[in-house]
Amino acid sequence: MGAKRKLCVTCATLTLLVVGCSNDTSSLDVDEKYLEGFDPAVVKEVAENEYYSNHIKNWDPPEFAYQGVVIEVQYCREVYSFYEEWKQTGVQPEIPAAPEPDVYFEVQGFTWPDRKADLQASIESDGIDGVVEFMSGQMGCGQRVPLEPGDHDGPTIQEVVLSETE
Repeated sequence: MGAKRKLCVTCATLTLLVVGCSNDTSSLDVDEKYLEGFDPAVVKEVAENEYYSNHIKNWDPPEFAYQGVVIEVQYCREVYSFYEEWKQTGVQPEIPAAPEPDVYFEVQGFTWPDRKADLQASIESDGIDGVVEFMSGQMGCGQRVPLEPGDHDGPTIQEVVLSETE
């Protein structure tokens, strides 16, 4: 499968995770073994966000979705910082590694894709514009990720990136 097609499939899957919905109001546990290795602040932010937590609880199994949303939120912010540094210096910085749990939750042999490889493919295709697409495209990671951690009423990464590129 070509790099762009693989990226599109990956982004579509992760976007479905970040864009789903449910009405379950129970809270998510932030101390699960499958969340070890992630930034605890991001795990807590995802658990406390009604939109994300309702979406996660709607998945079967929710543990798989929880890992995916945490990966996407954390990595999208790291990619935004990477992008800002590149814009300011004019030199591509080292591509950030994607966050990884100590142990991936696996569903029928499927685990979360390597987001760093997806970003690398975007950069190889389109340079810095590939980074913009990675964050703000139709299937970009920044659609529902607030720029500032915990500020779920503030601008999303997608909104900020698109306003900077117009």
